[in-house]
Amino acid sequence: MTADTDAKETNAPGAAPAPMPPPSATSAAQQQGSPTRPRVSPMEHRTLSERRLYTQTADKLVLVMVGLPARGKSFIAKKLAKFVSWKGMRCHVFNVGQLRRTLCAGVQDHTFFDPNNARAKEEREALAMQSLQQVQDWFLGDGKNKGGEVAVFDATNSTKARRHALLETFGQFARKHQMSVHVVFIESICTNEAVINANITQKVTSSPDYKHMNIDDAIADLKQRMKNYEAAYEALEDDEAISYIKLFDLQSKVHAKGIYGHVAKSVLPYMMSFHIVHRPIWLLNSQR
Repeated sequence: MTADTDAKETNAPGAAPAPMPPPSATSAAQQQGSPTRPRVSPMEHRTLSERRLYTQTADKLVLVMVGLPARGKSFIAKKLAKFVSWKGMRCHVFNVGQLRRTLCAGVQDHTFFDPNNARAKEEREALAMQSLQQVQDWFLGDGKNKGGEVAVFDATNSTKARRHALLETFGQFARKHQMSVHVVFIESICTNEAVINANITQKVTSSPDYKHMNIDDAIADLKQRMKNYEAAYEALEDDEAISYIKLFDLQSKVHAKGIYGHVAKSVLPYMMSFHIVHRPIWLLNSQR
């Protein structure tokens, strides 16, 4: 795992409110009223500001999945939700695919995910925004139910434009309701063909999108959907000034940036323990 903690001149999008100015070390002379103040270099100022931004305890946390189809995003989302719930926090997975199947009539084959299909693209963006509204409503709660604490937003989120829209949405939400919202993007990257093929098989045999197809047709359709997304896919990059975790081949190799505080203490180490192979579990009963 590598962690990149280089700070930016401006606050990272999606985190609100902005951090307070970094504290200065207090000397004995200052405590006695001396006007002398220690100098903080620009680099130290940026580093302290970045640390303060991410170590603060946010009121709400959003884990945003990123990745191509058949990369295990929903698998990761469900595992994260179970783990966070086990830690005692109110967590829920918001799956845009499930919302699409509920609201869209007919069958959405690979043509629905063609980046050149303007009408379908507009529908997909509208569904994503509607799901985001569900997240916000869940965060706020109502008279009977307390608001949620951690949301897992499960969708491809495969372009910088979509991710920017997410950050803007949660930034506005945070300012409107005077709360802090921390957004962390989690990208699932698979380069191992065996892992990808296993994911494809699992998806076509379990996804409602393919229950009306035979296996061969379903695999062909999913592979074409993957090509459609690959044509417009933009991986997470540092120039987006975001917090992210990249998980490789659904196992313990990760690359993280801008992850401090709560997430670093819980979610990140947990993801480092991921594995997708069956392992024996031995239960020993030691008796004399």
